[in-house]
Amino acid sequence: MEFAVGLRSNLRGFYFSQAITQAEQFTGVAVIKVNVNQFETDEAQLDTGESSHFAILSESNEIYASDVESWRLKNKSEFLEPCLNEKKAPLCYLNIEERRYLSFAFPLLGLKAKLVYMRDITDLPKAQWPRLGIATLIFIVFIWLVRSIYKRVTQYQRLIAGRRDLELKVQERTQKLEQTQAALIRAAKLATIGQLSASINHEINQPLSAISTYLASTKRLIVKAQYTTALDNVELIEGLMERVSRIVTQLRQFSQTTENKMQYFELQPLIHNALVIAGPELKRCEIDTQINVDPVMVWVDPFKFEQVLVNLFTNARTRWKRVPLKRCV
Repeated sequence: MEFAVGLRSNLRGFYFSQAITQAEQFTGVAVIKVNVNQFETDEAQLDTGESSHFAILSESNEIYASDVESWRLKNKSEFLEPCLNEKKAPLCYLNIEERRYLSFAFPLLGLKAKLVYMRDITDLPKAQWPRLGIATLIFIVFIWLVRSIYKRVTQYQRLIAGRRDLELKVQERTQKLEQTQAALIRAAKLATIGQLSASINHEINQPLSAISTYLASTKRLIVKAQYTTALDNVELIEGLMERVSRIVTQLRQFSQTTENKMQYFELQPLIHNALVIAGPELKRCEIDTQINVDPVMVWVDPFKFEQVLVNLFTNARTRWKRVPLKRCV
């Protein structure tokens, strides 16, 4: 939307234009003109009254339209006579009768202009001037409070958004650290098992070899109908299988990743389970182990606590090589 004066009619108006395209090609322009005079003099529609005036000003302060005919198509600066160049000359006002006006300006959407509304307050009784001043002061304070509240609310929203971003970043980093910690714990477990693998392998192969020997002996005893001795061999084989199963089960529990589950556990079984893993290596180094612990309950994560005990036993094995009597109590 643009404002212009018709070349033929010499009438002011607002022009609305729209491009016409066909098959994505520009074919023409449709233009509609709205005559400004139709609403400048329509007092019923404007409802300005004798005590108020309006003017539509462009960005260069040119008056497009007004209910005062003498203002139309003039620049606002034209009302300031050349007396402005004289330093001692009084300031000249609009070329209307000397009256007091309260003005308000509103931007017009779609047009680079603003609407100025002026209300005549010359005849306002003097008794109402203090009220007007107080009302104006209250209005200014209200605007200041609204802006202050809006500013604080905006800052608070930014603070909340920043806090949420920070919490998300902290949560993401915490998850990464927990994952890294879990990976390190698992790597430490596997490294410990790798160090003890030779002794554990020997501890498993020994009962397996004994089982194989007892099975062959049991077959011969059954052929000879010596069932009592054969039954004794079967019980020995069962004990050896339980021993191998206990070692394998403990290895599986030791190597797997578990969640943190703090519970009350008796201390002696935890030490015994740790010795199932570290015991073969201690035996290989001729270190005797004896469990002498009073019955006591501890609040621990059993799997992690057993890992700590295995590490302690492994470190103790490397330190006690020069001790004559190698005994772990």
